[in-house]
Formats: sequence, C-alpha cells, structure tokens
Amino acid sequence: MMRVVYIGCKEIGKTVLDALMEFYTEGIVGVYTYADEMSNKYTRNSSFDSVMAKYPDTLYRKIEDINNPDVLDEIRSLKPDVIIQFGWSHLIKKDLINIPPKGCVGFHSSLLPKYRGGSPLNWGIINGETEWGMTCFYLTPGLDDGDIIAQEKFPIEEYDTCKTLYDKAVESSIKMLKENLPKIANGTAERIPQNSAEVTLVKRRKPEDGKIDWDMPVKKIYDLIRGTTRPFPGAFTFLGDEKIIVWASRKTGKDSSGSASGKILEITDKGVVVSTGNESLLLTDIEYEKAHDTKIDKQYIGKKLGEIV
Repeated sequence: MMRVVYIGCKEIGKTVLDALMEFYTEGIVGVYTYADEMSNKYTRNSSFDSVMAKYPDTLYRKIEDINNPDVLDEIRSLKPDVIIQFGWSHLIKKDLINIPPKGCVGFHSSLLPKYRGGSPLNWGIINGETEWGMTCFYLTPGLDDGDIIAQEKFPIEEYDTCKTLYDKAVESSIKMLKENLPKIANGTAERIPQNSAEVTLVKRRKPEDGKIDWDMPVKKIYDLIRGTTRPFPGAFTFLGDEKIIVWASRKTGKDSSGSASGKILEITDKGVVVSTGNESLLLTDIEYEKAHDTKIDKQYIGKKLGEIV
C-alpha cells in the first residue's frame, strides 16, 4: 500500500482527513496540521484532534512551519510515497515537494486555473458564478499552478451559501481522492498542464471585505451576504453607529429606485426591508455586534426607521 503523509487545516481539511483515514487507514503514516495558536488565526479553530483521537497509532504533529528543516527531516524518515495537502494557508516549498517519489498532491476549491489564490469559494459566490468545482493537482513551489490530475464540477445554486458550497466541495474532494489515489500509486494519474491564458487570481478574503455598499444592485448585495455568512464573519452594515452583521437575506422583487440606497423601508414579521441600488432586499437574519440580542429587535429598529444604514 502506498505510504501517505497528509498536511492540512481548516474544517474542510478535517472532514476530508476523517474520510481518508476511514478508507485508507493503513496507508496514512503521518498527519501534520497547524499548532493551536496558528489554527486559531488561520483556520477558525478547526483542530484535527477529534479525528486523530480515533487513530492513536498514527503519527500526528502540530507545527508552525511545514518547511522547517526539522519537520522535513521527520517527514523524510516516514518515507512517504506521496504527500496530500488540503487547505494549507502557506506555500509548500521545493524541499518538501521533492521528498515523495510520486509527488505532492493538492486540492483547490476552484476549477483551476481560474480563481488561484485565497478564499476562492467565497469569491465565487460573491462574484455571482453559477458553476464551480474542485481541482486535484500536483503541487509546485508556485501558487496553484501545477499540472491537473482531476476536476469535479458542480453548480452554484441561487440558494447556496458558502457553507452549502463547502459541503459540495467536501463531497467532491472525497470522491476524487477515492478515484485517483490508485492512479497516483500505479503512475497512471493524468498530468494536464494549466492554460496560462485562463488564469485569474483572487486575494485572501478579509473581514472588512464584507461591508455592504447599498448603492450596489440587489443581486450583488445578496451574493455578498450568502458568500460571507456563517461560518465566516458575515456581511455587515451600520445602524446609526452600531455595527450589524447580516447573515441572510431574500430579494423582494420590488423596485426601490425612488428611495435612498440603504433606507429602511419596512419592518415585517419576516425581517427588515432595505432599499438598494435597484430593488429592495429583505434582511431575514441579522445580529447586533455588541448590543441587544441575536434576533431582529423590531422595537429598537422601529425607532431608527427612515435612517440610512
């Protein structure tokens, strides 16, 4: 059986690891993830502890730098045939890539060469894409530019959020692993060069990127909200001087071009109706950052009715 070292982080990396350990238990010779303090910073506390507690005999390390010489020496001692990387937040360098004879295999949450870089799945929803997918590819020292082994496509539906799309990405990744690990082992996995003419780059998303511009068309705002909702920090706006997180919304289909963008038009049992650049948007799940409760406080917002958000 092919010897595998797994390097990963984030919730998606943990879920894929859990599945991999179940169907390839004997082949996993080492698992590496971020030290706890780095996991808190980069991966929203998505520790692998709960998964690896089921496999106490498998080497499990929490590290700060996967390219550290001491870490590289330990990985060499494991004699991996292949390294699988999932969700790592830093580039893996040449010295590590050269260790396994069958290569380092990575996964990226887009259809490469499009959306190379950070937070691709979130940006896909925010940008209004309707088709998405996962890419399994050979790592190089560059940014998501290695030869493609396989890709799985799936739609972004109107109702999808970053959470439901991540669920599709997890399912797709596990399927690709099961199908392609045997091919990697016997040397029949494809190596399809990426088309440099089709490359697009995205930056890692920051919480401040979630600020709502009410002058935008309603579809752009709706996509921003669903692309940044839980488990991410959420889109946000201000009611007076209070920051409000907007977790969910619905388009009303009603023209609001006669009202100032960001004006609260109505409060209903279903939420708060706000005008945008072309039609109104119903905010169905909002949360005050510092005050009140996590539900829509109609009495409080009623006092603010007519203010610009």
